[in-house]
Amino acid sequence: MILPISTTIEYSLMLCQRPCIEEVLQSIDIVAHGQFGNWCIQHICEHGAPADRSRAIDHVIRYASEYSMDQFASKVVEKCLKIGGVDFLGRYLDRVCEGRLDRPRIPLIDIASDQYGNYLIQYILQHSNPQHREIVASHIRKHMVSLRGSKFGSRVGMLCTNPAIQTRPGPGAGPTMGASAPRMPQPNARFGPGYR
Repeated sequence: MILPISTTIEYSLMLCQRPCIEEVLQSIDIVAHGQFGNWCIQHICEHGAPADRSRAIDHVIRYASEYSMDQFASKVVEKCLKIGGVDFLGRYLDRVCEGRLDRPRIPLIDIASDQYGNYLIQYILQHSNPQHREIVASHIRKHMVSLRGSKFGSRVGMLCTNPAIQTRPGPGAGPTMGASAPRMPQPNARFGPGYR
């Protein structure tokens, strides 16, 4: 069903496209969570008319934390991060960094420890400007204990704490690669370190 819809959106006359696009946008939540439907939403976000694009992106922002942790809808968020620029990223971070009474921590931390969402946070840490990178990294550093306990969260945490990784915001904290370290005297290998 989705392939004919995307083909209709891509190649048909504007008169035929409008009802199809309206139906997709009215069911955006169902379509975005689908294995093939997410491609339709990505297409609208990237190539749609300004009003349709705005409507789709506003919906993605409204449900940013839920979409970021879904297998297929996270691909829509990733596409919006790639094409939306600083404006989308700012709105996205505002949404996922706001505290909610029904959650013990901000959604950004849940996204960072999610099997699908961690890729989005890694993408932000690797491709965003220093200001946005520092916003994300500062929140991540506050929750390092819980993130290190998560297989996926530890990947994100490493980007914020490992001095060898160039995406870490701020100056490096450890020795740089290729720098010579002061030599320590080697213990006598035959008799062990306690023997002189």
